[in-house]
Amino acid sequence: MQALLASLMILAGIGALLTLPPVRALLAPPAHAIWSALLRRARRVRSATVISSSGEEIEVPDAVQTEPLWLGQARFTLSSPRSRIIAVGLLVGALILWALPRLLPDTRADEFTVLIAPFREPNGDIGATGRAAAAELADVLATTHGQHIAVQQIDSPPDSAADASALLQATRADVLLWGDITPGGMLDGETLLPQLAYAPSGAYAPNSLDGYTGRFALPVHYPLAAQPLNGRVVLPRLIRALADYSSGRYGAASTVLDDLERQYPALRPGLLRTLRATIWWARGNYEQSAGEFRRAIAAMPDATPAELARLYTSLGAVQYDMGDPVARESFNQAIALLQGQDLGELRYNLALEELRAGSPGAAATSLEQARRLLPPATTPLLALAEAYRLDGRLEPAATTLAAATRQSGADDVDAPFDLRFIVNARLRAGVQAERALLKLAQIVNARGSLIWELDVSPPLPEPELTALLNDVSLALRETISLSQEWNERAAAADAEQRLVDGSIATHQARRAELAARRNRFWLAVVEVELARLRRTRPPEGLAAIWFGLTRAWSPATDSLRQIETLEQVQPGNADLMLMRGRALLVNDNEREARVAFETAERLAPDRPEPLYHQAMLLLQQDRAQALQLLAAAQARHTDYFPARIRLAELAEEDGRWQEAIEQRRWLAEHRPGAGESLALARVLRLSGPTGYSEAEQALLPLVARNNAAAIIELSRVYYDAENIAAARSTLERGQQNTARGAAPFADISYELGQLLIASGDAAAAERQFEMAVNASPRHVPSHIALAQLATDERAAARHYAAALDAGANDPAILTHMGAMLLDLREYATAASAYERAISAAPDDADARYGAALAYLGLDRLDAAEEAARAALQRRAVYPEALVLLGDIALRRARIQEAEQQYRAALQQNSAMAAAYIGLGRVAATSDDWSIAAGHFLNAVQREPRSPEAHLWLGEARVRTGDLAGAVAVYQTALMLRDTFPEAHFGLAQAQFGLAQVDAALAEVTRALEQRPRYAEALLLLGKIEEQQGHDARALEAYGRAIGVNPRLAEPYYRRALVLVRADRLNDARTDLETATRLEPAFAEAHYWLGRVHFAQRNFQAAANRFREAVARRGGTYPEARFYQGMAEEQLGELNGAIRSFETVAGQNDDPLWAGEARAALARLSDR
Repeated sequence: MQALLASLMILAGIGALLTLPPVRALLAPPAHAIWSALLRRARRVRSATVISSSGEEIEVPDAVQTEPLWLGQARFTLSSPRSRIIAVGLLVGALILWALPRLLPDTRADEFTVLIAPFREPNGDIGATGRAAAAELADVLATTHGQHIAVQQIDSPPDSAADASALLQATRADVLLWGDITPGGMLDGETLLPQLAYAPSGAYAPNSLDGYTGRFALPVHYPLAAQPLNGRVVLPRLIRALADYSSGRYGAASTVLDDLERQYPALRPGLLRTLRATIWWARGNYEQSAGEFRRAIAAMPDATPAELARLYTSLGAVQYDMGDPVARESFNQAIALLQGQDLGELRYNLALEELRAGSPGAAATSLEQARRLLPPATTPLLALAEAYRLDGRLEPAATTLAAATRQSGADDVDAPFDLRFIVNARLRAGVQAERALLKLAQIVNARGSLIWELDVSPPLPEPELTALLNDVSLALRETISLSQEWNERAAAADAEQRLVDGSIATHQARRAELAARRNRFWLAVVEVELARLRRTRPPEGLAAIWFGLTRAWSPATDSLRQIETLEQVQPGNADLMLMRGRALLVNDNEREARVAFETAERLAPDRPEPLYHQAMLLLQQDRAQALQLLAAAQARHTDYFPARIRLAELAEEDGRWQEAIEQRRWLAEHRPGAGESLALARVLRLSGPTGYSEAEQALLPLVARNNAAAIIELSRVYYDAENIAAARSTLERGQQNTARGAAPFADISYELGQLLIASGDAAAAERQFEMAVNASPRHVPSHIALAQLATDERAAARHYAAALDAGANDPAILTHMGAMLLDLREYATAASAYERAISAAPDDADARYGAALAYLGLDRLDAAEEAARAALQRRAVYPEALVLLGDIALRRARIQEAEQQYRAALQQNSAMAAAYIGLGRVAATSDDWSIAAGHFLNAVQREPRSPEAHLWLGEARVRTGDLAGAVAVYQTALMLRDTFPEAHFGLAQAQFGLAQVDAALAEVTRALEQRPRYAEALLLLGKIEEQQGHDARALEAYGRAIGVNPRLAEPYYRRALVLVRADRLNDARTDLETATRLEPAFAEAHYWLGRVHFAQRNFQAAANRFREAVARRGGTYPEARFYQGMAEEQLGELNGAIRSFETVAGQNDDPLWAGEARAALARLSDR
């Protein structure tokens, strides 16, 4: 009701505001614009498709969509101002009514409601005495216990404990008090034999504690006295303790519970001990909690079996948290007491036991029953999702996790207001962590341990791994924040001497820290997988900077850092040692990895994983010893499938077919799936004619389900059996039964093409390969096959590029593809091609030279130099590699070294244009463009058809002022190579210098068409637009240039000048500050930044900038020095101002500013 009243009051206030004319006038224009846009959008569709008479589909954009009359009438009604106001009001009201109950702390959810029934007299009647005592008790509670305890009297007491429980549930109250009173008794006397029902239904603080929800089942009915007691003294204190406990004031509650048991022997202690037991559990003192639960059971000998079962369930939950195997005995005792009935909390705890024992299937069954019995809650749903995932049932896991995600947004209302955000954070972290693990399980199609699956899986796709990394990182951050929050609460409680509350907060922080450790472990796992994927790639971004500073980068550095963090708090952990070994292996540190696996073996001598990893390390050096270790790993755990898979693969490599068949049969039986059946069929086929029949029988069920891999394998069985017709027929039937747009169609078509090549029909085979790539454009084998069959170089290049994109690995093909990709400036892709070629053929000098070119294009200078020198080591006479080393040295501003490399190249090949171009570039670094032009002319003369030589000659002519000559040279370069954005840009520069603005605009546009991300061309485009007065277009061009290359200072400077003209001084100041930071010697940028400061009356900053501008120009920057004087004058530094004006007045080469300075001096002299 409070929430409703508050909502109505807020809604009324908003309505009143909307009626004010100023408010309506302010809101009307934007509201009308938004509404009109929505109406326009509703009246139009993005496009329509028209079928012409020839059958061609023609797409017509922005077609008008017709509408029925009723829709037009509805739109007319909704477009009226009154309708809009009503709609907005309803929407705001709905939002308030939804959100406010969750935001207001003083709602019913945080009240502790007590029902008090009249007390019966010994004959069972309800008389005036019993009613008076109940009324007095209600009055005492209402007047002494504050607003958070609501007291209600009811007309009659319940007839049984079951009725009491039903009444609490119906009224959503927390406590019901009733009982007996002696004849003529009074509340303030030893006359009451009270009974109490306790079933919290509102906000309940234990629900905020990790590990409580769904696991603890407390009795509802408690007879409070064995003999009459003083109700006025005992009951208010007991109710206060219950309210404190429910609201999270555990220390206050614990103190009262202890006092009541000590001071009032007549008070039966079952309820007191039960609550104390949960408090001890929350404090992490499991031994004390278990003992208190046993004492509570002993104190309730007349409790019903169902109530005792609840206590035994809670006792078992505590023992489970202790890791005590006796927990199962407590659960069995609860099962016996229930006498065939069921209890959701018991099912949940049994499921946790089963999960710990490695029985996820049984756990899932128990959790399904618990879900049916328990109120909706997130944590049991997360446990069920985990059980499904561990049992390999990934679809039900995903469905359950989605339900948990939805539920997590509602569970916070079950906790007091000040604890809700903690509940939210814990549940969010739990959902996020399970989501990440489920995603990982889905990627590897896990049917067992995720770590085991990763041991035998190939590197996972990077997008999926990156998403996993984000998910696990988010879960880790959430749990770390949660631990920090609980620690802060613990510190605050301890400082206030609330030691019980502090210890509970400390224990919750510890539980959050344990969750953080689990998340950190999985973060390390994901980072190891990323390192496996990236192990051949040098560092980039921040990793590259760190590597440059420390030389300490390695692919698995991040993972090892996480593992080291965990080892500090979990020393001697076998799982961490195994993960350390895996990370070290990724770093190619086999020696330390071996030490890690041997250490894991000592820590966990019964586990198979250490033996497996040691075997994989030994495989290349001692195959026999590796086989023995794999067999020993299998013997330690018969379900350890990684060892079985490796044993099967090694047996297949050695031709030990019977051993391979034995392992594959076990895998097909215990890890059923199409992949295992296919692997079994393959090894049966390879074993020879005796295996053909069994292979066929294994494959036919899969073929009947149109499994493409099975169809292909069956065709190979027939081919090996020399039944070519059956092999071809199998593939053709598979094609007919498979959709042409599906990837399996491509696999079948490729296999059929190979069969046709073997039969000598190349033309038919080519048609099959074309069908394959039409069905699956990224089908690697078919692209390579088509490239090998192609006679057209462009077509071959296209197929090779597609093959590279999907993972081709032939070194000759990769080197050829890299060269073509370099021509297209696809440096990253070219680098990938060359890296793969080098991996396949380490001594190929051309592959290393090509990789160096690609690295230079990517500005990876260290990698480029290393690759170029490696090429020279493999081929001593290699002038192209020497030129490349010169280019790298020039990029590093090592001018003398670059010149030496270029001259060394000319010694090996005196007609090499690239070496002359290099020498010209060396001369250009000293602004000696005349000498540079001579070198570039030599390059043109040596190789008249070299577009690069003409490009550099054109640049030299621009720099020497020969703009007409530059235009001619650039045009020649474009005749030699039309797709040449640098030449188009150079030509545009020369034309712009000749005031041929339209021609310059056309050329720079062509440059950007050929290379849209060309920062220098975008900068020139901005200058052209600015000169033509198109300031908006200029701003856009400068912005695009900045977006492409944010390290260029001039686009910021140019954009700032346009912004200054538009009176957008704050934006201009930001750009100018960036320009001066990027290029500290940029005098003009300093000057205009000073002008902006001056305009904004920040005279000190302006003076500093003007001084900097003057200094950057060697003291000769009249306008900057003049404004320096103006700023000094405003600052009251008159002597400095006079010196500045005198300096400018003496610089007669600039009469404008000299005159301004003399006027300023005259003005100052008149003061």
